[in-house]
Amino acid sequence: MNTKHNSYKVFTNYKNIAFIVIAILILIIRKPDSLSNPQLWAEDGTIFFAQQYEYGAASILIPYAGYLHIVPRLIAILADSFFSYAYIPAVYNYTCLFITIMVIAHCFSPRLQLPFKPLLALSIVIVPQALNEVFLNITNLQWILCILLVLTLLKDAPNKRYGNYALQVISDFIIIIFAGLTGPFLIIMFPFFTWKYFNIKKTYGYTLLMVAFCIVLIQLFHIVSSTAIVQEGSMFNLDIFISVFGRKLFGGLFFGKSMIYSNALFVGISSFVFFTVLLYLSYKKSPEDMQIIKIVFMILSISVAILGAVIIKCSPDMPIFSGNRYFYVPYVMVAWSLILCINQHGTWKNIFVISSLLLIPYSSISVGMQTHMIDYNWKYHSSLIGTKAIINIPINPHWAITLHSKKK
Repeated sequence: MNTKHNSYKVFTNYKNIAFIVIAILILIIRKPDSLSNPQLWAEDGTIFFAQQYEYGAASILIPYAGYLHIVPRLIAILADSFFSYAYIPAVYNYTCLFITIMVIAHCFSPRLQLPFKPLLALSIVIVPQALNEVFLNITNLQWILCILLVLTLLKDAPNKRYGNYALQVISDFIIIIFAGLTGPFLIIMFPFFTWKYFNIKKTYGYTLLMVAFCIVLIQLFHIVSSTAIVQEGSMFNLDIFISVFGRKLFGGLFFGKSMIYSNALFVGISSFVFFTVLLYLSYKKSPEDMQIIKIVFMILSISVAILGAVIIKCSPDMPIFSGNRYFYVPYVMVAWSLILCINQHGTWKNIFVISSLLLIPYSSISVGMQTHMIDYNWKYHSSLIGTKAIINIPINPHWAITLHSKKK
């Protein structure tokens, strides 16, 4: 593979720019009004805006759902410090767009020595999301940042042949710190980071690993201290296991709405067969290609760990298309695994891989690519903040923010 590229060329290579622009257009198509008429979504308002309004910068240390959300909190601080309330949703959404673009751009990093980078990048915005809830809102930005953690895990260690060494190291530390403190995902990936950076046997690797370890301890402390209740009877429930891995992971990714009419047992067995074949296709005997099965195994293991947590909190009657955000990262990881298996030796193998990849956009279209939010006239309601003792502001999806009088 050609490594004689500097990192700055990610944004000067016309092909890279073209695919980044395509990804942006797909985002705009999926949630057009998130940028043209921004509205707050769920915890955007009830948690991040409301707590920033009440506690100020101190809210950055308040855990939510059992762990810290540093990046959304920082965005809320930025918006509150430099913009009027009327522009809060726009600042939230456009900042999310910028971060998503940065994540997509990382797919073209010269340190990421993987084939078919444009497909890896586009899969981030193409996989099915019935309500598009992971895109362009700070509530679910943690799922996008999880992809960034995976990319950092897959990239080569910093090296001068990739450009400015210091900037590469600083970039890795920034990602580990801020993405690690936004969601529980670094806990799941820590064993892989340990294996990778311990084998580097350099000061950079040891230091980064120690920083990651401290972040894991911080998030674990909050998770263990959390009073979150696990759904009774969900752990090790075979029905839920089959539903999650069969109907929601395998079926939701490849067959979309048709899963409503599927037999859970049949789909569960089909999913097992599919992933067995996928692992078989990722195994190649040449030393250069042996790396592929390691990567496929790694990213699928991350998906299994995430879905394991989902299974623990799921109930048997969980609707097929509910909780789409929980399956976003696994969907992207399965798509990446298929992309890495392109160019197989054998007709049936290529048909299997290409057909599976083509089913992903089909599934996205079948569950609905484009979503619109209700216009609750945020600008009007935000103008009332501080003018009444108590104000209730409606936001999507049919939620409301309750604020007490407090002048900014």
